[in-house]
Amino acid sequence: MYNPALRFFCPPSRWPVARRLLVCATAMGVVAQFVCCDTHPSTNDIDNVEQVETCCDGGQLDAVEKVVDVVTNNADATPIEFADVVIDRADAIPIEFLPTNKKVPVVGDTCCLSVTKGGLLWAADGDIYEYSWVTGVTRLYIDDPGEQTEPVSDGDWLAWTDLRSGDRDVWVRHVPTGMTRVFAGGPGDQHSPDLSQGWLTWVGSDDPPFGPEQAEIWVSKLGDDSIKIRLTADDAEQQLPQISGDRVVFADFSNDPDKKYIDGVLPEENNGDIRGIIVSTRSAFDVIVDPAKQIRPAIDGDLVSWLDWRGITPEPKFVSLNVVIKNLVTGEEKMLAKTSWPSPSWWIRPAISGQRVAWVGSVDGDGALWLRVADSRGPIVDVAQVGWPMGGIVLVSDHVGWLSDGNLTISAIEMQKQ
Repeated sequence: MYNPALRFFCPPSRWPVARRLLVCATAMGVVAQFVCCDTHPSTNDIDNVEQVETCCDGGQLDAVEKVVDVVTNNADATPIEFADVVIDRADAIPIEFLPTNKKVPVVGDTCCLSVTKGGLLWAADGDIYEYSWVTGVTRLYIDDPGEQTEPVSDGDWLAWTDLRSGDRDVWVRHVPTGMTRVFAGGPGDQHSPDLSQGWLTWVGSDDPPFGPEQAEIWVSKLGDDSIKIRLTADDAEQQLPQISGDRVVFADFSNDPDKKYIDGVLPEENNGDIRGIIVSTRSAFDVIVDPAKQIRPAIDGDLVSWLDWRGITPEPKFVSLNVVIKNLVTGEEKMLAKTSWPSPSWWIRPAISGQRVAWVGSVDGDGALWLRVADSRGPIVDVAQVGWPMGGIVLVSDHVGWLSDGNLTISAIEMQKQ
């Protein structure tokens, strides 16, 4: 049985060959697998249904979902990507396998929760773990020498920050082949990777004296690492890039007098703005530029969410902040919530998927911290009360996942209608 969390390429055939995700009912229960099926060159329909049912190992075929992001050429089996189709990571996950509510014990100092096809990734005590909602199994994924953290994956590729060489470097693994190597290294720190459709973005302090002011945003198309593209080049720090399709967004400190983020000062002394760059054209755009502080952007398609300190009074400004969402096409901006956290260490990046945003914050100033979800067009839903340490938030389809209180929790979201 093929593991649906792994991507693979189909062999040559008389027709172009497309991967299919099969959902099959068998004696072992409902299972899923990728198979290679001939497709008609004009209709792109499955050409041999018997072949498909055979791929189900004799089980009853419940569903056939065409996975349209990659087909293979029958001449050389080279992957060909459809230029006009964008598959979001969450859209490629069979919803049948998402648990309605699931709590999985985790160990160690956890952080950096992220979504991969078929499961979730996180770091704990210098190693990387994966939970599969197809099998319900947690496994130790990366336990190489040194410390590994900040894992991200788009299915074909896994990237993370690695400290085995003494400073931070970005490593990658090609999931189908297992090929693992340092991708962005050398003097200075390279860190904060993110992936979308084979494009990798990261922060690299590659120029002397290798400090925060030299932290720039880079991108590269994995599989062709001879081309590393530097998207920013100035004397200020850039932080925490995130990529979706053709856009990269990040926090920029060009307007800050110190040109960098400084821990332990009031927010007005860290004048961060949210900026973005369209990778294909190298054109820059502003998401929000304001004398107050904006940090930790998250992007999905046309929507960006971030943490924002505009209009926060009175002191202490560490405690109160806003969660904001903006449509990059229409320019419409909405404050989803005014919230408060007890410490800057709680400033977790929001998660965004489709029209929904998830974050951690207080409810009516009662001192308790809640995982909250809002549809950009509707009300706030308080999913669960959470505690510290908090290791990240993700949104997948109609589910939210988070690391808190020694558990990885996945919960269905019941959004109320207005």
